[in-house]
Amino acid sequence: VMYYNMLVGGLLIVQQRGMQASPCLVPMYAGARSSYSDFYEVCYSSKLIQDDYTEEQRLKGEVPWARGVPAPPTKPVDVNATKDDPKLGDFADAFTFSTEYNGFASFLALADGAKLNQDKVEALKQYRWLDKNTRSIDIKFAL
Repeated sequence: VMYYNMLVGGLLIVQQRGMQASPCLVPMYAGARSSYSDFYEVCYSSKLIQDDYTEEQRLKGEVPWARGVPAPPTKPVDVNATKDDPKLGDFADAFTFSTEYNGFASFLALADGAKLNQDKVEALKQYRWLDKNTRSIDIKFAL
C-alpha cells in the first residue's frame, strides 16, 4: 500500500469500538426471546464506546479501550511498553481515543517509509488492535 505510488500523505485507519449488550435479541423481535442468543452468548449494541462520555471527557482522553479497560490497554499485552520504541513511532496512539478522528486512529505516513509502516501494521496485529469490540474500520487516503 505504501510503495510511493499515487498516495499523497499517507493512510489513516480509524476504528470504531462498541460495547457488549446482553441478552442477544434481534431488533425486530424486541421483547421476545431470540434463538440467536442460543448461538451467541454475547452481542454488541449499535452504541459506540465513546457515546457514554461527554466531549470534555473525550478531550481529556478518558474514553476507555473497552469497558473496564483503560486506554491504552495493559492486558492482555501492555501497549504502554511500546511508547519508547523508536521502531514503532506513534504506534501507541492507535489505542487512545482521538477526538480529531472520533475513533481510535493509526496514521501510516508516507514520509515514514514502507518499513516503518509495515512494522506499525504488524504491531497492530500483535497487540490485538482489532478485537471483539471492533465495530467498524474506516480507511482514508488521498490520491
